[in-house]
Amino acid sequence: MEDEHMTRAALSRLMEPQDAAGLALVQAASARNAPRIATCQMPAGPALEQEL
Repeated sequence: MEDEHMTRAALSRLMEPQDAAGLALVQAASARNAPRIATCQMPAGPALEQEL
């Protein structure tokens, strides 16, 4: 549970509340993976890029 709070705190620092691309990324890749993808620590991959 604490990990989820930390992840969501990191996301709030990376994107604005109405950031459509950021929200789509969270929905498509999960809150846990979204910060890693947004900061290029994890590749999005072709399927996710197509979905976004």
